[in-house]
Amino acid sequence: EVVAAALAHNALLLAHATAGPTVPVRFATPFSGSAAVRAALEAEAPRYRALLDTLGTSLEYGLALTGAAPEPPPPPAEESGRAFLRRRGSATQGRRARAAAQSRFAADLAARLAPLCRRLAPRATRPGVAGDFALLVPAGAGAALGAALVPLRQEAARVGLALRLGGPWPAYSFCEGSGDG
Repeated sequence: EVVAAALAHNALLLAHATAGPTVPVRFATPFSGSAAVRAALEAEAPRYRALLDTLGTSLEYGLALTGAAPEPPPPPAEESGRAFLRRRGSATQGRRARAAAQSRFAADLAARLAPLCRRLAPRATRPGVAGDFALLVPAGAGAALGAALVPLRQEAARVGLALRLGGPWPAYSFCEGSGDG
């Protein structure tokens, strides 16, 4: 029941965010009644107005750069110690060069997408993710974002990465410090 209610809450926020400025509020905050809701909204009105100014009619997208290191070739049937060390050294250099190229691509990607976004915020990465970004994109600009990613997907593939775009969502990631989202 909680999952269904949370998904319904998110769908309601997304519908409002698609229609106009919306501050995504925290799901399941308890209030003792409508007077308590009104008092909370009045007390937080300046903060919510500032968030509405920041968010405008924008929606959030998530962009993850994922990839795995290629499988090393199997060792030869018979290999000398020197050949083994050379092969291991070469593999280590290859991994380092690939990681450096992926880091450069992630930084360049953020710079190239920034003009399409009201805000772009890096998020903490996880294993297998070379870059993870929250994008605050003006409503109606999602198609332009998708089109901009087409050539970038090919560039990403050249350094062993794939781009995964999610959204649109209510702008949860851009309500930091608000207690919401």
